Amino acid sequence: MRAERFWLAIFGAAMLLPFTVYLVSLAPDLTWAHNGADGGDLIVAAYTLGVPHPPGYPAYTLLAHLFTWIPLGSIAYRVNLFSAVSAALAVGVLALLTAQTCQVSANLTGLGAGTRRFNLDGELAALAAAWGFAFIPLVWEQAIIAEVYAPFALMIALVLWLASRVASSRGAFALGLAWGLALGFHLTALFLFPLVWWSVRRKHALLLACVAGASLASAQWFYPVWRAGRGAITWGDPTTLQGWWWLVSGALYREYVFAAPFDVWLGRIAFLVNALLFGLGPLLSACALIGWREIAHVERGKVIAYGATMLAYVVFAIGYDSADSISLAIPAVMIFCVGIGAGVVALLDALRARFGNRVVMAGWIGLLIQVTFVLALNWRAVSLADDRAAMQCGERVLSQLPPASVVVTQDDRATFALWYFRYVLGQRADALIVDYDLLAFEWYRAQVGITPAQLERASACWIENCCVDERVRCATRE
Repeated sequence: MRAERFWLAIFGAAMLLPFTVYLVSLAPDLTWAHNGADGGDLIVAAYTLGVPHPPGYPAYTLLAHLFTWIPLGSIAYRVNLFSAVSAALAVGVLALLTAQTCQVSANLTGLGAGTRRFNLDGELAALAAAWGFAFIPLVWEQAIIAEVYAPFALMIALVLWLASRVASSRGAFALGLAWGLALGFHLTALFLFPLVWWSVRRKHALLLACVAGASLASAQWFYPVWRAGRGAITWGDPTTLQGWWWLVSGALYREYVFAAPFDVWLGRIAFLVNALLFGLGPLLSACALIGWREIAHVERGKVIAYGATMLAYVVFAIGYDSADSISLAIPAVMIFCVGIGAGVVALLDALRARFGNRVVMAGWIGLLIQVTFVLALNWRAVSLADDRAAMQCGERVLSQLPPASVVVTQDDRATFALWYFRYVLGQRADALIVDYDLLAFEWYRAQVGITPAQLERASACWIENCCVDERVRCATRE
């Protein structure tokens, strides 16, 4: 019972502070900040149970839909809240994983999880790793907007935690189920394969149970077929096999894979290094490196599996040619932070011999100073508590529209924001929102009922003083 209270205390303490920070800095409505242009699309899909952009994000859409029923703030705020809750839970699970890992790697099992010494060291180590991860701006930014990355981080944390605890077919089934569901938040969950394989490779029964769990989770991919044409938006035509595969395989974005120019690669590598040094700080970054060295002494195979997964995420994030691609490295950052725990324990052991248990108190003070410094340094740049840019833009554009008009955009921010106003807020039901680039697809032309030729024949007017760019115009329907 004492051990259970210890783990529960770590989980609760780890997530409470980050959740409070996320809640205070949460975007109050629709936002474009922190590369959140896709937010409007995801919110509309979640609210109306539609099918968002490829790969359709079925697990994300269904869970976000549950949050739209919470009677707090606007619909966009509720989906933003989904990110905050998910990120805070991810931090809590990371703390559990870190405490468990550092207990083994520091060879403290002989002391027992309930001993005072491990309580002191383990709590500090777990919170150092969890809070260090929670307040890296790269993570914090995604925790306060409507995007897939914070809920995906929760699924990553669950997979990492379950993989470290597989001892029975039931545990392997849970691991496979979590891994399969993670794909419904982002397809890069495939990069977890080395870690999942390492966890179940010992017995055929574990492997079969893991496959069974992943197979059950794959049922989520029937969601686009079920909801095609029934929500406000449906990307592609998932009612045909070819159209379904185009959607769920993310074919629309394949050309972005490893398409970033070499100079962009160098810039992103520098960004990640900077994020660790100024987000975690030099001390915690050093502790992570020390910790992974300590873990390698005990479980070399585990370190190889973790390393392969982390490398895959970093390389993919650096090479993917999109504005928000660096967010794809969040799972790698999480894995890196797992090592902080073992590093902190090793450092405490080395210093305790000279300074006694006073070093633990110094560690707690240092952690609080670290968190305070990071929050103070990044608050103004990260917090979205007063952000209204996207909402003001939508209000301005819609106020200028003539009756029964077609709004033509070539910018995701404008398109998705106006979708939010049209399909969630229910404003300007007489207006048709058309993304000009999507008119290249037959499925989209069929949905909006207009062709590029018809659009060009319509009388057009540019939206004056548009807050996005000059590529937003309106046309009067013939």
